[in-house]
Amino acid sequence: MKLQSRFSSAHNVHRRRTALRTGMVGLLVALSGCEIKAADFFAPPSSGNTQTHVGDNTPPFFINPFPAATLAGPFAINSVRVDIEDLIGSNAADPSGIDPASVSASIGGQSLPVTHSGNTYTVSLAGRADGQLGITWSAKDLAGNVGTSLMNLYLENGVPAINVPTPPPGTSQSSAASTLFSVGGSIAEPFLFKATGTVLKPGPSNVCGNADNTPWPIGTGPGQVSGNSWDYTNGVRTNGNFTLNATAFNAVSSGGTQTTLRYCFGVTAENSAMDGTGAPKHGISTRYFTIDQTWMPPATSFTLSTTATYRHVIAGVSSEVCVTINTTPAQTDRAFQLGIAGPGVVGPATTAGTLTSGSVVVRVPINQFGSYTGVVVVGGQTSQYGVNVTSAQGTCT
Repeated sequence: MKLQSRFSSAHNVHRRRTALRTGMVGLLVALSGCEIKAADFFAPPSSGNTQTHVGDNTPPFFINPFPAATLAGPFAINSVRVDIEDLIGSNAADPSGIDPASVSASIGGQSLPVTHSGNTYTVSLAGRADGQLGITWSAKDLAGNVGTSLMNLYLENGVPAINVPTPPPGTSQSSAASTLFSVGGSIAEPFLFKATGTVLKPGPSNVCGNADNTPWPIGTGPGQVSGNSWDYTNGVRTNGNFTLNATAFNAVSSGGTQTTLRYCFGVTAENSAMDGTGAPKHGISTRYFTIDQTWMPPATSFTLSTTATYRHVIAGVSSEVCVTINTTPAQTDRAFQLGIAGPGVVGPATTAGTLTSGSVVVRVPINQFGSYTGVVVVGGQTSQYGVNVTSAQGTCT
């Protein structure tokens, strides 16, 4: 039987019993002529005297928990509460009533502050660290019967932690046709709702993260970027990591004047916390990385191409993706940047170096099967590559 139904049934029994007793009082008055007051006949015993409530053998009931037990959480709240009732006994005895001084709540044996208004009792969670909480409630009725109830919930008043071990440099200069920017790191959040990345263009304030920021125009034309928004939610849920790769294209045409543009790279993580009613009350973290890129007129053109293969160096221990960078004519002594994304990249997601010939192989350690993609930038030109790593041995050129 549901608690509400039980409460209603008990209440009805109590009403019928009270009516019967009232009728008996009237009968006694008619027979004896003595003046007997019904209020005196049913007067409750004095508070705190458990001996006068020996007929009540049913402990208190805990109902209407807040948050409700049906809500999964986690909860961004500062308190919890519950209603405590003393219903008619299992032997039809009148309820003796709750002793407010006996009501307590604790976590792992540590007492919590309890206040009450009527039959609603509230516990403050102020200052509690986020995590799983098991709150034990206890109460006595005036007959001495003890009732307990356990409230389990996960507290989540904090925000996700975004960690970027190697932030991108704040300034950069290039005469290349394009430059690869990369932001990589991890997000720690047990209840992740969403993780995204953006490239924003600052407005008049010239401050990253202000309301006047707008998405950077997408494209391969002068001053554009290869992409300006990404969703990392599934990847972060799988391995906790993210990599934001974006290619920015030179804003200065041949023979033009150098110019500096500010790029705002943003990473946002959001948890799935709710308030006590189940309404969203998500904790959100955002980090912005500001890069001031000075573009100069483009350098001499050449042809850039890339190919990617893989091999398993030691079975079950180490593997690598091999990216071959080809330049025609050979661009010796030119700097290159290689970005890679995939399920098991070991080490930095961006590799920088200098070409020594027209064909150079860059090896990136990996530890998982799956698809790997990336971009190579040399002298302002970009080339994309991709390879699917399977259990086959593979070979690197």
